[in-house]
Amino acid sequence: MTAVVRRRGSRPDARGPQGGLQRPTLAEWQRAPQNTWAYQHVRELVPTALIRRGLACRELTPGGTPPSIAAIVDALIPGTDIDALLLLHEGRVVVERYRHGMTPSSRHLLQSVSKSICGTLVGILAGKGMLEPAARVTHYLPELKGTPWEGCTLRHVLDMTAGTAFSEDYDDPESDIVESEAAIGWSGSPAGEPAPGLWEYIACLGVDAEHGAVFRYRSILTDLLAWIVENVTGRPYADVLSRGLWTPMGAEYDAEITLNAYGDPTADGGISCALRDLGRLGDLICRGGDGVIPSHWIEDTRRGDEECRRSWRASGCADRNPAGHYRNQWWVDDPSRGTLLAVGTYGQMLYIDIESRVVAASMASWPSAVDDSRRRRTIEAVEACRDELTRPASVGGT
Repeated sequence: MTAVVRRRGSRPDARGPQGGLQRPTLAEWQRAPQNTWAYQHVRELVPTALIRRGLACRELTPGGTPPSIAAIVDALIPGTDIDALLLLHEGRVVVERYRHGMTPSSRHLLQSVSKSICGTLVGILAGKGMLEPAARVTHYLPELKGTPWEGCTLRHVLDMTAGTAFSEDYDDPESDIVESEAAIGWSGSPAGEPAPGLWEYIACLGVDAEHGAVFRYRSILTDLLAWIVENVTGRPYADVLSRGLWTPMGAEYDAEITLNAYGDPTADGGISCALRDLGRLGDLICRGGDGVIPSHWIEDTRRGDEECRRSWRASGCADRNPAGHYRNQWWVDDPSRGTLLAVGTYGQMLYIDIESRVVAASMASWPSAVDDSRRRRTIEAVEACRDELTRPASVGGT
């Protein structure tokens, strides 16, 4: 028998983003064009844990695509590096598109859409009396007593108003968000030194503002939520998410979440799932949680309170959107309509309009982590589709 010799890093079953056999390294897997392949094969690059589905799948009803909506989508996709797009209206599939090798069963990295899933899981646990947003973080994590986390509440963490010092500048190689990628296992450790565990990394963070004073988006706060979830339940985060949300919502496919060398989950951005299951989550929220997510948690997310609006104004975000706020790990674009957004770098998005029951799930591999123009074009296209779907029928029409 002739031996087959493979280069280190090669794989016989999948072509890389440029058609070769070389696997992207941890230093380059999020860079274009490697991320187009990597975001669909995260488990081949970083250790992951399964978020298991249950036996019962909630079917999505097939629906037709009106020509006006097909035209909007066809104009959007080519210029926005979208890998997959799903549009639902009242639980019916209006548009479902896959590109760059994706299929309905493909898992795609969600990046920070994972944060909103975490916030939803916290709401489920709060509904069961296991968590209380007003409680101190140190109540759930006694090991943080005597650290700068003293005085921080779960509500501060959920709404990203904790005073934690953490810079989220993706273009600065020395920013905290880049440094933390070694702790979550997404990059090599500087100078070859052993990377700290994620919980150890969180415990060492300082503060640069009063807890509760101002909204500032910091990914590390979501990872703190996952630590609390594991401490309170005594179970791995992936297992809690499976039992609390993925199984009861009727997911069609298993999801997964990245782990570091210590087994710590990357709740802030490490979930990969199938497109339809992301859409199912959006539709579940449109249906008031359907007994899975507490309806009062969804309403609290949508409406917020004066404290979260005050911190939104203090951050300067009200200059861009005076009516919006950030609540329970969700961006709330329009409380009156119930327009919720979960967004992630490189083009990931879950758009929910509760009033019209329109949901859009978008997965992408943008060339850059943040691209306001592409994000704006995507949202504008989704809202144009929403308006078409909810436009009153003309007199004499069908």
